[in-house]
Amino acid sequence: MNEKVNNDTLNRLIAIHRDDPDTIEIITDALDSFEKYHEAIYRLEIKRKLYGNGAMNAETYREVIPDLDSVRTNCHNALLAEVNLLNRLSVQAGLPLFYDGEVSGERPIRTWVADAILEFVNQMILDRVTGGR
Repeated sequence: MNEKVNNDTLNRLIAIHRDDPDTIEIITDALDSFEKYHEAIYRLEIKRKLYGNGAMNAETYREVIPDLDSVRTNCHNALLAEVNLLNRLSVQAGLPLFYDGEVSGERPIRTWVADAILEFVNQMILDRVTGGR
């Protein structure tokens, strides 16, 4: 898996649509969905850590984990849909794809897409001080 998010495409999409609040909202909602997926993973893994270290009993674990895993799966599916949407916007604007790999709900492809998006989210955090410069 070498596919990545094309930041140049994202920046160009934003610039193209800067005066179109509806499309900017669509782009923002898509980007927000990436953090929601990240957060869903984080919440699930925290609970697993609590259980693994004896801070949660088995009954609570059996109640909590399926719900959190369902939230994570739903967020993952939303992420895939939003990547497809950003790719469609890219094509409409005549730009390279936002994500240049295959986007599918099938394994392992869904994981590859998510990994690229999580890398993008992480890079956004790392770039916060410099603004990506």
